[in-house]
Amino acid sequence: MKKSTSRDANHFRQLLPIDWWQLDQPQKYWLVAGAVVAIMGAIDFLDLARPYYYWGRGRLLPLGQAAVSTVQAAGWPWRVISQLNSAAHRVQQLESKLAELESQEAELTGLRAENHQLRALVEGRTSGRDGGRPTQRVTSPIVSLSQPGIGIGSNQGVQPGNMVLVSGVLVGVVTTVEPESAQLNVLSHGSAQPVVAVTEGGAEGIVVGDGRRVLLTEVLPNASVEIGQRVTTLGQPGIPRDVLIGTITADISRPEDPVATLVVDQSVGFATARLVEVVVTGPESGSARQ
Repeated sequence: MKKSTSRDANHFRQLLPIDWWQLDQPQKYWLVAGAVVAIMGAIDFLDLARPYYYWGRGRLLPLGQAAVSTVQAAGWPWRVISQLNSAAHRVQQLESKLAELESQEAELTGLRAENHQLRALVEGRTSGRDGGRPTQRVTSPIVSLSQPGIGIGSNQGVQPGNMVLVSGVLVGVVTTVEPESAQLNVLSHGSAQPVVAVTEGGAEGIVVGDGRRVLLTEVLPNASVEIGQRVTTLGQPGIPRDVLIGTITADISRPEDPVATLVVDQSVGFATARLVEVVVTGPESGSARQ
């Protein structure tokens, strides 16, 4: 049996044009490569691979598309997270810009209000006379709200009893004076000096404060008083007549009260103003002393 197998192998070697077993390793590699190239060329020349190409394409293409879809589906959470991060960053930028614009708007609004007050003070600044004494209006900033105070004093001619105005409305009276500052009583405070006043209808009364509001009290029940009427000063030492105090907005009298009490809205206030106007009274003139 062994002799027959050996004889067949020798016969097969004789049929080959090249003795494979006599070739070294590099020659075998080149021989195999050439055979592969020849086989691939023959397959391409004879178009033997076309049926297998379409067969593989019909089965592998759906698999490739499914793989691409899977990869895209797996990546969408990261795209969403990236988009959310970008949106959050954009929102932060917009919020920062909005806060900056609001700050600028508030500053411009304050400057506009201050300019309006300054214009009103400049246009309305007059020199008059109070009981024979010349008067002049002096502009002052507010330096304190807890204990109402202004930034001018005796060096600027301020005296106790001088009126303090905001946009032409009487809001208080000076009480204590220092060289460069002064304190005042605001009309709405309970300790404010009473001011004699009169309505447009001719009803007279006394303006006092209850700590929060300005009130017109001691008004006779049969007096002609209507909501919306203006209230002005009637005239007293240090406070001339016809200075605006406010407008009547409510009647808070009780039926059993012997006199009427009315709420006066000033539309402006010491606490909300940036600048005030102090009516400074000069020394009495010689003609007045005669």
